[in-house]
Amino acid sequence: MTSITGKVALVTGGGSGIGRGLALALAAEKCPVIVSDIAQDRADGVVNEIKRAGGSAVAVACDVSDRSSVAAMKAEAERSLGLPTLLFAVAGVTAFDRLEEMTSQDIDWIVQVNLMGVMNCVEVFVPYMLSQRSGHIVGTASTAGLIPSRLPHHAPYAAAKLGVIGLMLALRTDYTQDGVGCTVLVP
Repeated sequence: MTSITGKVALVTGGGSGIGRGLALALAAEKCPVIVSDIAQDRADGVVNEIKRAGGSAVAVACDVSDRSSVAAMKAEAERSLGLPTLLFAVAGVTAFDRLEEMTSQDIDWIVQVNLMGVMNCVEVFVPYMLSQRSGHIVGTASTAGLIPSRLPHHAPYAAAKLGVIGLMLALRTDYTQDGVGCTVLVP
């Protein structure tokens, strides 16, 4: 396995769940970590945990569905810890409703966060990785994207997560020869 010690990592959705676990694990491996979450207080809490354990981290509030918010996150990352070469696009949302019971805004929100959030982060951070010929992107999908029947009443979520799988597989084809790896996490 390649050592990641000292490499700057960014974790979206880092304030809870899988994102929090990844942020803590990366810090334990001596990575400076940018913990991003839409809720500043959750990101701050994880950063405090990392710092108490002797790690280096900063918290950045970001709505990954908003390109300008992702661009602002990039500026803050560069200013505070440096641009990441490890990107963990974990942020995700869902609703437990059938499609016809959802509003257009609900559907857009789920697709924008789950699929476009990953795309926005890739668009903003990958050019730096390509210029360094080094980096790795992890996009978080879900088994709902592969087997929608395992999670009923999640049609927009399943569609977005299947999109993440396709995106990450396509990026692997496009970027591997340039030194940037791509992995899709399917919990």
